[in-house]
Amino acid sequence: MLRTSMPGPHLLMSRRTRVMAAVLLALLAWAVLAGVLAEPLSLASLQAAQLRLHEQHAQSPWAVAGCWFCLFVALSMLALPGAAVLALAAGSLWGLTLGTAMVLLASTCGATLAFLVARRWGREALVRRFAGPLARLDAALERHGAWTLLALRLAPVVPYGLLNPLMGLTAMRTTTFFGVSAVGMLAGTLAYVNAGRELARAVAQHG
Repeated sequence: MLRTSMPGPHLLMSRRTRVMAAVLLALLAWAVLAGVLAEPLSLASLQAAQLRLHEQHAQSPWAVAGCWFCLFVALSMLALPGAAVLALAAGSLWGLTLGTAMVLLASTCGATLAFLVARRWGREALVRRFAGPLARLDAALERHGAWTLLALRLAPVVPYGLLNPLMGLTAMRTTTFFGVSAVGMLAGTLAYVNAGRELARAVAQHG
């Protein structure tokens, strides 16, 4: 007699929860960005958006920073659009040094969460089905994993949203993934934050 294995209620619930979380975060990102992008892109609209952003930050700096950080981590973890705009906003609000530190920490935390989720939910099943090939891959990454990850961060031939969970399916240590990811994403982070800072300066000068 054949048995058809059905996913348990906890698994179905976890899937539904992840889908709902992705949808809610996408809507939240849209709501946050709508104030900047709702108007036609022009110098006047940029000045108005920058003014609103700085007014909110002046009134509640910790609340703005906390919301910004949580949203950036969520977008990075789920590889949803909007992180680039938040990086530009960080340059406008906090300047190059602090803005870079915040973006780098948030993006690395988001990447590491995706890494850990893939490890928690995917690695065990992968080991059961592909124990031999995975053991050889783990052995290779044990020797050259940090350099491999750094190369993939600097020359992103594998998309960001795919690289994080793929690495989570290997035996790479979480601390190695976190540290190497931070180093590999530093250059891109500096570029975005500096662009946000310079854009804010240019808009302020024409105000």
